[in-house]
Amino acid sequence: MEAMRVRVRSVHLIANERLAVARVSATSARKVNGRPAARIDLTVTFRVAPGDPVSITWARARDEAVAFLDVA
Repeated sequence: MEAMRVRVRSVHLIANERLAVARVSATSARKVNGRPAARIDLTVTFRVAPGDPVSITWARARDEAVAFLDVA
């Protein structure tokens, strides 16, 4: 897999269903004419436990996106 920078843009919690929906972007480290060679915008949905801190939820969003991008 090419080296990429993964950034969580936003996380929206759906409390009634215990779900989080996160917007994440992955940008390649490789440049072409000074610009990133690739950028992938994705939305990931995952379950959250009630009372989880915001920092844990954002870290989980990043981990879920990385797991999805790590396909061979």
